[in-house]
Amino acid sequence: YARRDHRVLALLSVKGGFGLGAGVIGLLPVFALEVFRAGDRGTGILFAFRGLGALIGPFLARRFTRDLRAVLVGCFVAMVTYGVFYGLFPLSGTLLVAGVMAGLAHLGGGSQWTLSTYGLQTVVPDFIRGRIFSFDYGLVTLTLAGSIFVSGWAADQLGPRIVMFALAAVSIVYAVVWAILTRRIRRSAEG
Repeated sequence: YARRDHRVLALLSVKGGFGLGAGVIGLLPVFALEVFRAGDRGTGILFAFRGLGALIGPFLARRFTRDLRAVLVGCFVAMVTYGVFYGLFPLSGTLLVAGVMAGLAHLGGGSQWTLSTYGLQTVVPDFIRGRIFSFDYGLVTLTLAGSIFVSGWAADQLGPRIVMFALAAVSIVYAVVWAILTRRIRRSAEG
């Protein structure tokens, strides 16, 4: 179905692409414990900021829900936001600054998740919506699990800062490639 309706394919690829860079989430405890030496309290602080960003982001993304073109533009902005702030995260000198970077990153993370879900709800007909959503969540689960697995291994080999930079770069590059590949869909959604 998604191969026939490229709008659906574009929206399905948002969360799946997000999952490729989501290994950063598995690195939060590593930063709390090994980089900032803040123990379990530090892990809690980083995850609290992450959760706050994921909570607030979808409310900010409401402005991108007026039509499909706006949803797709919003997904791009959200993916880039996620990558940029996780790219700044390893430069943080303190746990608090790192927490703010994680929170700002997840303004984008929560927004792309909500916008892509909303977009699918608007373009997928009832008779197949459940199967599309199952595929959507299955794809993001697969890419997220792979990213977390690889990031954990790579952090042991290269250190968490380098891996965080690399995953942020993956997120940004994915967003740019996705925007280029979905340009025609955005243009057709204008009319």
